[in-house]
Amino acid sequence: MAPSKLRRFEEYSRVGFKLDGMPEPPPVFKAIKRLGKVSWEEMYKTFNMGIGLCLMLSSEQVDDAVGFFEKEGFKARPIGKVVDEPGVTVNVPGYGFIEV
Repeated sequence: MAPSKLRRFEEYSRVGFKLDGMPEPPPVFKAIKRLGKVSWEEMYKTFNMGIGLCLMLSSEQVDDAVGFFEKEGFKARPIGKVVDEPGVTVNVPGYGFIEV
């Protein structure tokens, strides 16, 4: 799921998202960025950057959900939080925060 797709929730809920726990982008995305001379902003607007599924849960549900997915053989981790300010910000590992 491209992080920019979280913007779809703004029109219904008037919240934003701060993704400050994103994993390192997989090598294929780094190659696309480098060879295509694409900005990080455009990369995170267009590609899933290694995030296949995103769930929005209460903080009390996070540990149980991560445990469930890991038990089923999937990598799982919290990648951010819902915030009051509209918009989606992503902390790109090794680069810093961007708005998508």
